[in-house]
Amino acid sequence: MKIGFITFVDLRKLRADAIHTSSLLKEFRKLELDVTVLAGPTEAARWKSRHLNFLRMVLGRLTLLARVVAGRRTYDLFYVRDWLFAWLMSFFGLRYAFEINGLIWYEGLIRHYYRRGSLPSRFFRGLERRVLKSATRIVAVSSGMKEYCAALGVEADKVLVAENAADPAVFNPDRPKADVPARKDAILIGWMGSFESHHGFQDLVAIARQLQVKGCSDVQFLIIGGGRRQQELTQQIAAGGLHDYFLFCGAVPWDQVPAYMLNVDFCLCLDNRSPENLEYRSVIGITQIKVFEYLALGKPVLAQDLGDAREFFEARRIGWVCGCEPEQVAHRIIEIARHPERIAEYSNNAIEISRARYNWPVTARKIAGFLRESPVRAAGKIEEPV
Repeated sequence: MKIGFITFVDLRKLRADAIHTSSLLKEFRKLELDVTVLAGPTEAARWKSRHLNFLRMVLGRLTLLARVVAGRRTYDLFYVRDWLFAWLMSFFGLRYAFEINGLIWYEGLIRHYYRRGSLPSRFFRGLERRVLKSATRIVAVSSGMKEYCAALGVEADKVLVAENAADPAVFNPDRPKADVPARKDAILIGWMGSFESHHGFQDLVAIARQLQVKGCSDVQFLIIGGGRRQQELTQQIAAGGLHDYFLFCGAVPWDQVPAYMLNVDFCLCLDNRSPENLEYRSVIGITQIKVFEYLALGKPVLAQDLGDAREFFEARRIGWVCGCEPEQVAHRIIEIARHPERIAEYSNNAIEISRARYNWPVTARKIAGFLRESPVRAAGKIEEPV
């Protein structure tokens, strides 16, 4: 099988999308899939002018589309993760596997690009439906996304759930730890992300304040990341007398993150508490790559009780869930900190399930097998095997 892997991600930047894409490509090649990368314009080398940058992105996508259409007989299947590009492909009858890592309709709501029921809202919902129904295969990174496909009228047998994962060579629980000046008497909780509103860091300040009010001083947050709001948030920490609750490690290279996170007892995964964002997480469930990286290191996770989080964490005894309000999170942290033996049990469980299921070699094998299956049901008809 010859696959044209379409990407608009700068693989040199170790961000979530680049990690996902490069990990899949590496494992596909180990499985002897004949994969050719067809790269379009990325976020790299942006011009200062927003208009010029937009024009570059449009022209770059159209140029790549022309290459893809011209090469339709060269490839048995195209693999694409970009909604807009897949939508353009759908008008040319191209055979493609579409990977859903996010829902463009919800992301537009979250960013306030449009309101529900507006003309742009209806356009993007129609775009999603066309992309999914025109796809030869669909790879969804959560069961919630597969259910979303079903709600749009997509046949269940066309959709594979292949969760995000961790790189076991990098997120290895046996690697050496970095020295961090954590308090010896504290339960250390890990958090990784950027200091932007959609990563929920501002809630950590509110959670620390609640811990302070409840008289809980034996908890400390180890923070990896940076961002534009860092100064504002550190000022809030100083104003509230919350210094003892935070240990900042700064923006750490991705492959060095495990050395720092191995020091923590468990990790925290928060979403911004806007109504649209909470609804989105309730629909898609657990998809964050960092969750799978925490588990690979043997770090249980405390997450908000949204979507499939309760089944994902608590049913498997690899983490906990709680309400979304800072007071509820603080209360749950205090409960967890009282039972170090349970943290140790969940840590062992996390390592076992990560090695068995949530790593890129396993995920890539699932996807490769799915792509090779035949016959293929696409656009309402049975097609010949790829």
